[in-house]
Amino acid sequence: MPHNFGGKSMALTPLQIENTRIAYAIMWGIPAKHIDLDTFRQGRTVKEMRRAECGTVGCIGGWLSAHPYFIKQGLTGIAGFKPEVAYKLFGTYYMFSPSAAPGPCWVDGGLKHKREALARLRLHLFENGAITARRNKALIHQERHGLLV
Repeated sequence: MPHNFGGKSMALTPLQIENTRIAYAIMWGIPAKHIDLDTFRQGRTVKEMRRAECGTVGCIGGWLSAHPYFIKQGLTGIAGFKPEVAYKLFGTYYMFSPSAAPGPCWVDGGLKHKREALARLRLHLFENGAITARRNKALIHQERHGLLV
C-alpha cells in the first residue's frame, strides 16, 4: 500500500516519482562528510556547498533546495521548503524531518546520515510502487556495501 512516512497513504504522481529519483541520485553524489540530517544548510549552489574546504553540511532538504532542478520548481531554501511544496514535489514532507527517521541514523552524521537519507528516498519510492522489490533489494545492497563516500 502506498505510504508517505507517517502521512496519509497516497499514490505518487509521475512528477513526484521522478523528483524522488532525482533526489536519490543527488544525495548519492554528495560526499557523506557533507550530510547531516539534523542540519538544514542553505548554500547558494550545490557547487558552493560541495567545496571540500568549505565544510558545509546539510540535510536532504538543504541539499535539494540548493540544486537548480529543484530551485526551478520552487524549492528555495528553508523558507521555500514548506510542507505544501514538499507534498507537491515529492508526495511527502515527513521524510525530510529529523524526527521522521524510519531507521537508525542519529550517530555523528557522515556515512550513517548518508545511508539514512538514501534509505528514506528509496523507501518512499518502494512503498509507493515506483520501484520493484528486486530493485529495492539491489539498492539496499549498494547503500550498505557500495562505494559510498
